[in-house]
Amino acid sequence: MLNRPFQTKMQLFLTVIVSVIALFANSARADMALKYTWQERATKGGQTQYVAGKQYQDTVSGAEKTEYYNQQGQLIPNPAEWGLKEKNWQNNRGHWLASTPAAAISGVKSTPFTVPSFLLNKPLSPPSAALPGITADAIASRQAIQQSRPNKPLLIGVRRPLPTAAASSVGKSDNRDWQTDAQGNHYLRQRITVADARAIRIYLENIKLPTGAYFMVYATQNPSECRGPYDAMLLQERDTFWTESIFSTDVTLAAFVPAAANRANLSFAVNEIVDIFALPSLSTLKEGNCNKDVTCYSDWQNQAATVAGIGTINQIGALWCTGALLNDSSEHHGNYFMTAYHCIANQKEADTTEYYWFYQTSICNGSPPSPANVPRTGGGATFLAGMSGDGGNDFSFLQLRQAVPRTVKYAGWTSDSPAKGAAVTGIHHPDGSYKRISFGVLYGSEDNWWSVQWQEGVTEPGSSGSPLFNANQQFVGQLQGGDSSCDTPYGIDAYGRFDLSYPIVAQWLTSRGGGSYDNGDCFIATAAWGSYLDPHVQVLRNFRDHYLVTNSTGRAFMEYYYAISPPFAGYIRQHESLRTATRFILTPIVYSVKYPWLLLIFIVVAIGIWGRKKRVLEKFMR
Repeated sequence: MLNRPFQTKMQLFLTVIVSVIALFANSARADMALKYTWQERATKGGQTQYVAGKQYQDTVSGAEKTEYYNQQGQLIPNPAEWGLKEKNWQNNRGHWLASTPAAAISGVKSTPFTVPSFLLNKPLSPPSAALPGITADAIASRQAIQQSRPNKPLLIGVRRPLPTAAASSVGKSDNRDWQTDAQGNHYLRQRITVADARAIRIYLENIKLPTGAYFMVYATQNPSECRGPYDAMLLQERDTFWTESIFSTDVTLAAFVPAAANRANLSFAVNEIVDIFALPSLSTLKEGNCNKDVTCYSDWQNQAATVAGIGTINQIGALWCTGALLNDSSEHHGNYFMTAYHCIANQKEADTTEYYWFYQTSICNGSPPSPANVPRTGGGATFLAGMSGDGGNDFSFLQLRQAVPRTVKYAGWTSDSPAKGAAVTGIHHPDGSYKRISFGVLYGSEDNWWSVQWQEGVTEPGSSGSPLFNANQQFVGQLQGGDSSCDTPYGIDAYGRFDLSYPIVAQWLTSRGGGSYDNGDCFIATAAWGSYLDPHVQVLRNFRDHYLVTNSTGRAFMEYYYAISPPFAGYIRQHESLRTATRFILTPIVYSVKYPWLLLIFIVVAIGIWGRKKRVLEKFMR
């Protein structure tokens, strides 16, 4: 047995050795300066996670190194398995010169939904919840909390819980008053009123939908204002959802269950709403009178058509920001959208987003429309990547879940740096109002920002995330914040530099990188069925994500398919007869993938028939 003095000496010796190793390790890390940190969506074999990317630079040689960490903070040893690549900020040149129209866009079309006539003919039910108007003190307290945060996106609404007695929880044992039409379809309604509200959004949770069921929401006194359907395809296995805004103080949420489904399988709860108290066209305009109407500048209408106002929800309430669609190299457009990280910082916030298009005057300095009457895309977005403004350039890169109007445009972009003194232009929604334009020059640059000084127009809260264009009308950055206002028109504004975002988002905007197919479409199937969210297309996408990309043969096939299929898909999309023929060919494949036992039965039957014919033929030959 070792004596105690010897044990003590050995412990001291080991402590010294460990300390020396740690010292060398720390010295090695000290030579690598942390340059950038960002979030990125990654996929492996159908499993998705958000990873933290960290870019280090050797302080001696200048060499760069990228590391990725999972949500538990552990280093990912083989990033390539997740489709993650080394980022290169030393060679980050990229261009997409033109702004292009939304020519052939796939996706679920987001349009006003029609309330079934059966419900319109039923008498109004009393409100399940009737909330008083929110007080000025309550608004002020929420605004104070929001103003205490960095960058301060515009607060336009507050979250409000429903009274306990009024909160709805519908489950299998629920005995509420269902209504059934002549065809056997079932309807359930819940009415909510909020005094003095400009608009209302409803939060649904614990959602379970029977096959074919959906939700809709509409203005009780004006059912023509209706949004939906919110069905399983749109929810994509989520069990929580924020409805789009309904511009009324009296809103009805309705659930529809088809006759073929069991209504007892419907489950959801409503415990909270957002009370939108500030929308400029519905109340007193507050934005400064030095702002310039974008409609007055004909040379910038294509760029204006890329820009949308964004309604989103965080833990405090509803926010208003601005952002823009970016062009990409795919034939059908991916509906990629750039805004600020301080507006949308994660997937939970991206799920709440709605996008207001062409919220602008129809003629120069004309009357602005109500946001209730402009085209809107709901359903939220997928958060693909982002970098905070704390040591980064404050960008959030999204992919919209639903299709955008066909009249929108996609902004051209470049990662080239504009020269100091070069002309730049911003297009935005100041104070949440209709679209404006500002003209200025690049005042200077910092590690993460372009500094801009305006000569005409300014920006304000609500402009956050809005695009900055260079003299060639290409996107070069998104608004982080600044000092400009109508009171200080020459204050400096800061825009996140796109040349720093580009190495992260290039994998979506340009060629498909490293076999990461999570956001790739089944081009030919999408052309045949008309939407990448069609159930048939989703079956093929799931097969790709869970089986094909998990092995080298499948990945090689996908590379070949993505290389050759876009031209064929474009041709098929333009000819209805080819779309029909393609659906006829693909349908057996879809059902074989979805129900493998059918394929097995077919093979067994085919072998049996072939064997029988072979025996008959052999008997005949004798």
